[in-house]
Amino acid sequence: LGAANPIAWHNLGVLRLRAGDAQGARSAFDEALARAPAHAPSRRARARALLALGRASDAREDLLRALALDARDDASRALLRSLDARPAEGDVLHPSR
Repeated sequence: LGAANPIAWHNLGVLRLRAGDAQGARSAFDEALARAPAHAPSRRARARALLALGRASDAREDLLRALALDARDDASRALLRSLDARPAEGDVLHPSR
């Protein structure tokens, strides 16, 4: 798989995320999505990296986009539900509201 292959970048992101390198994972998923913007699994995976980086709002956007690309993406739907169940930033009950 070459550097132009989005699946290679996606897989690198998965490995980096598993290794605890959320920033490196995000960069790899960015590369994957630059090559294949409609790849819902890379959107979902980047959302996981963004969550690890504390960027819940950006993660939510990626999950919504993943669902727009694939309405049957139950993994993105479940992650979005768990994200929506979290308190938001800025407020004790709803930190981001």
